[in-house]
Parts: sequence; structure tokens; C-alpha cells
Amino acid sequence: MDALRATALLLGIVFHAALSFTPYKLEVTPWAAYDTSPSYVLGAIAYVSHMFRMEIFFLIAGFFAHMIYHRKGTTAFFWVRFKRIMVPFLIGWFLLYPTFVYLWIWGAMQMGTSSYPPEMQAKGVWWLTASFMTQPRRFLFDIGFSLAHLWFLYYLFALYIIVFLSRKLILTVVKNPTRLREQADRGFKTVVSSRWISLVAAVPIAVSLYTMKDWYGVATPEVKVFPYPLIPLANSMFVYLIFFAAGWLLHRQADLLEQFPRRWKVNSLVGFVLGTALSVLYMKYLHVESTSELRSIAWFRLVYCFAYGVAMMLLVFGVMGFFVKYFRRPNRTWRYLTDSSYWLYLIHLPIVVWWQVVLYRWEVHWSLKFALINVVAFPVMLLSYHVLVRRTIIGQTLNGRKYK
Repeated sequence: MDALRATALLLGIVFHAALSFTPYKLEVTPWAAYDTSPSYVLGAIAYVSHMFRMEIFFLIAGFFAHMIYHRKGTTAFFWVRFKRIMVPFLIGWFLLYPTFVYLWIWGAMQMGTSSYPPEMQAKGVWWLTASFMTQPRRFLFDIGFSLAHLWFLYYLFALYIIVFLSRKLILTVVKNPTRLREQADRGFKTVVSSRWISLVAAVPIAVSLYTMKDWYGVATPEVKVFPYPLIPLANSMFVYLIFFAAGWLLHRQADLLEQFPRRWKVNSLVGFVLGTALSVLYMKYLHVESTSELRSIAWFRLVYCFAYGVAMMLLVFGVMGFFVKYFRRPNRTWRYLTDSSYWLYLIHLPIVVWWQVVLYRWEVHWSLKFALINVVAFPVMLLSYHVLVRRTIIGQTLNGRKYK
């Protein structure tokens, strides 16, 4: 489960590295720079990885939340989670957000899409960034801000609160909580063991996806004026709550993990094929710049959302089955990557986007630029983890331990 969580975070770095090469523009949050050598392959990789990586992350978060809660109790649980989730979120956002403003202004200036007049652009990107960040009214209430790539930490802590308040309410209202718990466990076991779990679980996911304005899958927070970025998106939270609750219930019956490897090949293959087909459909007809009439047909959107939900569930079950089957034994390399993955995800975006802006006009094939970004970024980030984090209080905060 640790290795799977690390893979979900590391896959997020690859996802962001691919976004500048996609042949489509994101509808909610346009990227800093779109490369002159677009790739349908990377467009499909980004689309399919977006289907399941955060869902797996929240499922595992629910799994470990149940484990830690029953080991430490409510007070200790929230204190530990606050240190490992909210402290990195708050410090990381205040330190990293100015770099995002800088990179997005710089990228817009490089692409010729900047809204700043030429006389202001002549003063330089640093001046524009400082001017933006030091005008609280404009920053908060005129243009707005976002939680950047750290939004998942904010949502995760909100899920902790929602689940614990719901649990307390149920235990207070229900006369026989033990019986209810047993019924929930039996029902969850039946659902997980069913061959039709992907079709059943896809229904509430499809309903939630249908209410989102984007066709790219589960919506992430966008740039909005205060306080809207701090109010979680209800439809996205609902999807993540499904997976968080599933992880919570899964830890209560950890033997159910043995169900996942049984059909991991079929689930992975069908999910990947269906997800790739949906990505082609999206890139051809459904992205924000498309003029296709399919975007305005209600029944087609409903079918599309249901198919997306099925592909999501198949990929989640397939990838989990693969890890349960082949990652049973401790491995020093994966242990190191697992410990470093949290730090790598926190710091990766400025490094990756900087390289994307630098390379976007370079007239070479996209594969070379994409490989170069990852080959340069990952060693730099791993070195920073080894030197600055692994044996320091930062590592103790992020991973709960400090290596000697």
C-alpha cells in the first residue's frame, strides 16, 4: 500500500510533465505553456492517468486513516495528521505560490498571450510577480488565486473531518452500532467480491461527473476569488469521499485485499483500452476548443460519464491488484522512493514547469523534450530529498521519522 501511494504521487509528476505537450488545452486551469510539438500519446497518458491516480491516493488515505485512528485515538490522530498534512500544505503554499505566479506570467509572455500591456511587460517577470503578490485586494478579490497542486492535502484534511463527524453522528443516532457495523462490513465484502463492482460504483461517479462543467474527469480547484478556493467542490469531494470511505472499510477487512489480484489483468486491460478510447474521443471532439455538437448533447454526456466511471473503477482495481500481487515483500529501493515521494510531489511543479517554458519553442520531437524534463527533474528532486529532507526535521514532519 505504501508503494502504491508513492506510485500515485510519482505518477502525478509525470502527469504534470505531460500537460504542456497535450494537443488540447485544459478547460479549468490553462497550463503555463503549450509546446510547439504536441503529442496525442502524451495527451492520452495524461488523460488516462488522471482517471485513477488521485482516486487511488484517497482510497489508500482512507485505509491508513482507519489504521492510525484505531492505534492512536481521535486526538492523537488529528494532531499527527495536522503535522503531516496541513503544516506542509500551509508552508508549501506560501513558499511555492509566488513561483507559480512567476512561471504562469513568464509562460504567457513567452507565448504572446499575456494580458499585461507591453510597457508593463518591459519591467520584467520578477517585477510583475512582486506587483501581483503585494496587492492583496487584486490578488484575493479581483483576479483570485488557487490552491495549486497542493489542493489534495486540503481536501484530504476536509475528508478526515467529514468522516469523523459522520461517524460520531451515526454512533450517536443509531441504537445498535455494532449491528450496523457488521451489516456494513458484509455489504462491503459483497460489493468488493462482485464481478459487477465497476458497473455499480460507476453510477454515483457518473452522476457526480455529469454535474461538472469540464469533460476531463474529476474537476480540481481553479483560480477563483476569496474565499471560494477554500470551499471544496462538492461534486469532486463526493467522488473522493467514495474512495476514502472504501479505503476505511477495506482496512476493517484487510483480507479483502486478496480479491484484487484475481482479476487484475482483465481489469487493467479493459480499463486501459476504455480509458484510451475515451481520451481519443476527448482529444478529437470534447476538449474546450472543440466545435463538436457532442458537447451539447445531454444523453451523450451521461453515457460518457458512465463510461468514464467504469474505466476509473477498472483501473483502480487493476492497479491495486498488481501491487497487492507483486509488492508483498519489503524492498529497499521502493522504501526509499516511498519515503521521498511526498517531498518530490510537493516541490516538483516549479521545476517541471520551468523546464517546460524553457523548452517549448525548441524545434525537436516531443519525446526528446519530455524525456529531458523527467531525466533532469527527478535526479535534482531526489538529491534535494537526500540532502535536505531525509535526515532533517522536514523528513520527520513529512514521513513521521528522521533517518540517521
